[in-house]
Amino acid sequence: SQFQMPELQGLIQEQNPAIDLCGLHASEAMHVLNNELNNRRKIARSTGRRLQAIIISNPRTPARLTAAIEQYLLEHGLQYTQAQPGLFRVLLQ
Repeated sequence: SQFQMPELQGLIQEQNPAIDLCGLHASEAMHVLNNELNNRRKIARSTGRRLQAIIISNPRTPARLTAAIEQYLLEHGLQYTQAQPGLFRVLLQ
C-alpha cells in the first residue's frame, strides 16, 4: 500500500496495527479511535514503553474526518505528527 514507508515498518507491530478509519463517518471514527487509543495507552503503561500509533484516514476520506481526528488528538493533549495528509503518527506513553 502507499503507506508502507520504510520508517513505519518497525512501528507496526502485531499488538499495534495501524488504526484504519478510512470510509467511516466522523462519529463512528471517533468511537473507534477512542477505544483503540485507550487500549494502546494501557499497553504503553503496562509495559512502561512509549508506543507510536499510526492512524490512517486516506486522502479520499472527507476532510472533516481528518479535521475531527486532529481535533480529537489536540483535545486529548496527544503528541502527533501528520506524515502526509490523512496519515497521523501519535506518541503514547
